[in-house]
Amino acid sequence: MDISLDQVNWFKVNTGNPETENPIAKARQEKENTFIGDSRNRTSIKKTVTETDAKAIDFYTTYDPFLTTILDKEEFAEYLNGLNDEEKALLDTGYNYYELQFTNHGGLVMPVILEFEYTDGTKEVVRIPAEIWKQNAMKVGKVFILERELVRVTLDPFLETADVDRNNNYWPPRVEPTRFQLYKSREQVEENPMQRAIRAKEREK
Repeated sequence: MDISLDQVNWFKVNTGNPETENPIAKARQEKENTFIGDSRNRTSIKKTVTETDAKAIDFYTTYDPFLTTILDKEEFAEYLNGLNDEEKALLDTGYNYYELQFTNHGGLVMPVILEFEYTDGTKEVVRIPAEIWKQNAMKVGKVFILERELVRVTLDPFLETADVDRNNNYWPPRVEPTRFQLYKSREQVEENPMQRAIRAKEREK
């Protein structure tokens, strides 16, 4: 028995509203890793061309791609006019869509038991019957629609399915020491129960 939690993909509905989406896109860009060339340029170049020569300044020098314009607002209004009431309501839910991908490495078909931990510290256990493997006994995916954001997902949190490899049971990934590593870390001499009992009696004398 060995089921792995291979991947967790997180989606949110793009509202199409530039006043909502532009700040999100800008914040996402600011969090991205900086190209090493850009980092070096900032320290090695004391003044850029546009700072030393005003004639070099053009439209793109001050262009802000995340600035919401009147055209953006008009296009969004037109977009809304093409939606029905149900679709408009969906834009405002703010739901989180999590797609979880699983692989059945061991071959035994078992229920998929999940523990969701949310950003507010609460937890929820979700039990999916073994029928989830009916169409494909090797790989399967399932989408969960959640109002709250996840910080952690644990597969088989209560050790109910006798999963032999728990290293692939977590999102974000987490490595658990194997039984060999646990015994090794204790650095003790192995003894059978009889030897231990004899040693305990000798200590009591």
